[in-house]
Amino acid sequence: GSVFSEPSGKGKGPHSCNAGGPQTRHEEKKTNPPAQKSPPPRVGGGAKNVIFEKYFPLDLVQAIFDEANRRGLHIQTYDERQVLVEPRCDGEAVRRYCSIILMEHSVVPSVAALTREPAKMLLIDFQDKAPLEDFRQWVLERYGDKLDSFFSCEQYLEIIPRGLSKGSALLQLAGLLGIPQENTVAAGDAANDLSMLKAAGVGVAMC
Repeated sequence: GSVFSEPSGKGKGPHSCNAGGPQTRHEEKKTNPPAQKSPPPRVGGGAKNVIFEKYFPLDLVQAIFDEANRRGLHIQTYDERQVLVEPRCDGEAVRRYCSIILMEHSVVPSVAALTREPAKMLLIDFQDKAPLEDFRQWVLERYGDKLDSFFSCEQYLEIIPRGLSKGSALLQLAGLLGIPQENTVAAGDAANDLSMLKAAGVGVAMC
C-alpha cells in the first residue's frame, strides 16, 4: 500500500491540544500537547519509493533561528530520526517535548553546521502564546512568499515551506491512488488541519 506522512506532527499525524497519544504527567496536565512524530514530508509507496519531498532552504533555517535566538525563544528542527537543537535550547522545553512525542533529541553546535535541509522548524512556549504569535507575524511578513506558519497546538508554532500542507498532501495522495477529490474525507481539530478540511470532499471538524 501507499504511505503518506507530513511534518506537522502528533501521534495520530499532526496534533491537537485535547486528544491523541501518550502524555507525560505534570501538575498542569492540560498544557501538555498529545504525542506527535515529525518525519520529513513525503508521499510514496514506502521509504525507498518517495515521490514527493519538500524541505527548508538552509539559508532560511539560519535566518529563522537567528531571529528566534535574538528574541530568546525556544526553537528546534529535525532530521529523519530526532529533534535537533542548538546548545541554548538544550533545556527543559525540548526534554518535555521529547517525553511527550517519544523522540530523542540531539544538540548541534549551530544550524549553520547542517548539511541536509530539514523539513520544518518548531517554536515552543509552554507558558505564554503571545511571543509565538508575534514571531508568526514576523515570519509571514518577512518570508510569507516562501514560508507558512501556524499553530498546531497552543504551545507549538510550526514553520514549514510555503505550499506544503495537509491539503496539498491529501490531493497528492488522492491523485496517486486514483481517488476523486470529491470522494475524500478528512477530520481534524487544529489550525494546521484547515487546508486538509477545505481540500477534502468531506471535511469533519473534531471538537
